Amino acid sequence: MELIGKGSFTKCYLLPCKKKVLLETDDPVKECIGNGWFPNTPLFPKLETTDKGYLCKYYPKVRSLKKALKPSEYEKYKDLRDIFTNNWGGIKGYSHCRRDLGKVKNKTMRKHLLDAVDSLANYGDDMCFEISPRNVAVNNGKLVLLDCFFMSSRLAETRK
Repeated sequence: MELIGKGSFTKCYLLPCKKKVLLETDDPVKECIGNGWFPNTPLFPKLETTDKGYLCKYYPKVRSLKKALKPSEYEKYKDLRDIFTNNWGGIKGYSHCRRDLGKVKNKTMRKHLLDAVDSLANYGDDMCFEISPRNVAVNNGKLVLLDCFFMSSRLAETRK
């Protein structure tokens, strides 16, 4: 397996079939998704639990989100970026996530994001949201939020 990415919580390996990745992780957000607590929507990746971590579809990097996303999906991305940027580059904590992600213009995406925040509350109230081209993907022209949520307490533990 080829290591293709490494973050604070996760190592990502491309499987030989080149269609899936293995995520070796101790990320509570991935656990939440893998346990099926996140909304069942193409907005979030599907994770399959294994004894070595989580299997996920491989989303190749794209050169330009604007060109790769359908126009309506790019508008969703821009809306999330605007909300994120207007919060000085971070949305932190349960109440702020609910308040700020509750401003999302697209009603369906707003519901999915708020449901995700409520699911993460099972792990604590210190969830954070950040969005940039490096933590999103494109699947058939649709936006996928790969690593937009994290738990600040877990990040602090990792950095010690």
